[in-house]
Amino acid sequence: METTKLPPQTQDAEDASGDVAQLASRAGKRVVALEMLAAGNSQQEVADHLGVSKSTVWRWLQDDEFGEQLHKMTRASVSLARRQIEALIPRAIRYLARAVGSKSVPAAIRLQAARDILDRAGLMPPAAEKPGDVDDRSVTAAEFAAFLDAEFERRDAARDAARKTTAESRCGTEAASSE
Repeated sequence: METTKLPPQTQDAEDASGDVAQLASRAGKRVVALEMLAAGNSQQEVADHLGVSKSTVWRWLQDDEFGEQLHKMTRASVSLARRQIEALIPRAIRYLARAVGSKSVPAAIRLQAARDILDRAGLMPPAAEKPGDVDDRSVTAAEFAAFLDAEFERRDAARDAARKTTAESRCGTEAASSE
């Protein structure tokens, strides 16, 4: 069987198209590697998936452009995850509020839900200061309720005082402007 020899320019074009296909394949693997690494896969997992060695993935990571792109993708993934978590906050608050208000939920769970809400709001009683003191996890429901009543009274008094000061300053301003 005789092979047909192609003219040099045609052979060069075929070699170039093969090189382009190989470059495209390599670039595609790097893109997949970026996506997998940004999603938290290990270098070995990426290598196995792409059919390359772990050292190839490591070399890609040493490339400044690849590393910068990975950093951008990772930041974007973290930002997306943060937005998704933030979107769940209202639902979590409603869930905790229902648990606190539901008589079908055991009292201990309602108390813990209330504590979780108050802790996130910065309203938890101070922790034990000396050995032998009772820490906030073993405070009775009555003691906890008394603490909350005192805390809310303190906040209401501070709010009322601020309103009174604001009202007095407005009256003083109005009296001065009418003279």
